Amino acid sequence: MHVNCAGMILFSIPDKKVLLVQHKEGHWGFPKGQIEQGETELQAACRELQEETGAFWNGILNPKRVKLSEEYLVHTVKGLRKSVVYFVAFTCDMKLNWQPGEIVNARWLSLNQINQLRSFYSKKLLAPLDKILQSEVIIRVDEQVDLEMPLSSSARIQGSKHAYSRIAPLLFIYKSLKINNIPRTIDSYAIHQLIRLSFQNHGQLLMIPPHLSNLSRSIMSCIPALLFIHPKVRFYQPKGCQIGERKIDLYLQVICRFGVQLKLYDDGMVELERGVLEPTAIKLPFPSFTGSSTAIILTSMVKGNSYIENISIEPEIIELIEVLRLLGLDVTFFTERNIVIKNRWKPKLVNWTLSEDRNVLVTRLMMALISGREFKYTSQRPLYLTPLMDVLERMGVRFSYSPYSIHLFPDQLEHLKPVHITCDHFPGFCSDWQPLIAPVLSKINGTSVVQDRIFENRYRYIEQINRINPNFIYEVRSDELRIKGIKGNHGDAMDAESIDLRSAAANIIALVGENNSSKIKGLFQLLRGYEDMLSDLRSVGGFHVTFDVAGS
Repeated sequence: MHVNCAGMILFSIPDKKVLLVQHKEGHWGFPKGQIEQGETELQAACRELQEETGAFWNGILNPKRVKLSEEYLVHTVKGLRKSVVYFVAFTCDMKLNWQPGEIVNARWLSLNQINQLRSFYSKKLLAPLDKILQSEVIIRVDEQVDLEMPLSSSARIQGSKHAYSRIAPLLFIYKSLKINNIPRTIDSYAIHQLIRLSFQNHGQLLMIPPHLSNLSRSIMSCIPALLFIHPKVRFYQPKGCQIGERKIDLYLQVICRFGVQLKLYDDGMVELERGVLEPTAIKLPFPSFTGSSTAIILTSMVKGNSYIENISIEPEIIELIEVLRLLGLDVTFFTERNIVIKNRWKPKLVNWTLSEDRNVLVTRLMMALISGREFKYTSQRPLYLTPLMDVLERMGVRFSYSPYSIHLFPDQLEHLKPVHITCDHFPGFCSDWQPLIAPVLSKINGTSVVQDRIFENRYRYIEQINRINPNFIYEVRSDELRIKGIKGNHGDAMDAESIDLRSAAANIIALVGENNSSKIKGLFQLLRGYEDMLSDLRSVGGFHVTFDVAGS
């Protein structure tokens, strides 16, 4: 008797650990099961992974090229031979919800740990699997695909990365808070690792290892709240990133205004000591996003009245304030950017669902616009896209927009006009959006100008877009980027690299517009803010993302 089975080998992007399940008989293996009637091998593998572990995957490596197989006799059933084909998927979310009826245990293990298990019988697969894990993942975009890929609802937009990084610090302070719709990204993974580290060292000095603070700058948003649990917190200043130096001076100044003691070491380590935290009055020199959220989080830790002037009014800051109000704090705006927060310390139960990620929504909009496709989206919450809509209107884009919905009409690219964009603090045009709109500007005849007043070095992505679409010229002058679309074929497309999060999305938008064979390196950058690019592409219709292994 011969049975055909399919399984999924799932590995975590941050640490390359692999998911194993333990069966009732005691042995360990990859999630797998028999292929049911009417299923493809890939559909069976995905179903088995879900049924056995409840795990989420961000993507599946090219199922046509990246798969392993084995065949063996089942010793408990005489004459039964099984053939198993394994697909390989990756994830940033290591949370599991395994079912006792299916398996008895599930664990994330390194390949070395797996190799030492006596009751793991697929060890011949470890060498080829190690080769896959050590290889670079290459991203391609295709307009047509003949392989049915499972995906979540393409209409759904993931929870906001920025909202989560601002609200997550409250989890250290308020046990009465629950957060839903958390984006399953590397940034969220970093926050979850910090929560775990804090729990393991509760009430003690907390040392945040450099690899964690460098994994995501979202860690910085949580550090003030850690002082609610730990008397001292030590960390190394995170490295600058591709979009600018991003110093933490203002961040530290805000923390110290509330009574925290600061010590700086020559090797770059920072020590914060809780001391006696007190309510305060503070005026920010500019409406800093991180400075505002840091001050607001600190007010939630101290009883009394605090005053903050010149705060950011980014939608994610407003969402943070909404959560604080539900928790029982009295937050009042006495001018547009000045607030008083009265904390009587009577926490209430709050079950909060994060708003949609505006940057993911804008990414979908730009993919639709550059490909000439229609796009519709409606939300239960305000979209806060007016600054973008103002720019699109000046470009001649046809759309209908309300605070809760957007409808982009199809086939418009040829008729669009160049535009001048200035990126500034909300309600200005968001700095995160300028890399996303740049691929569209590169397809328009004439010169568009982009000025970014937030980050001093955010134009490096344009070189990578130019590799995908060589039919435009660009020039960076001080704080402005000039993009001029030109007719005709002026060179061959090349492969590109994602140098930061928004660069990763910009490269994919450019690929959608060109529909060529360019490949993109930099999966890690994409996963910092996008949990399901396959669904993002499917939402505009007809596009498919393939994750290939270099050399496969």
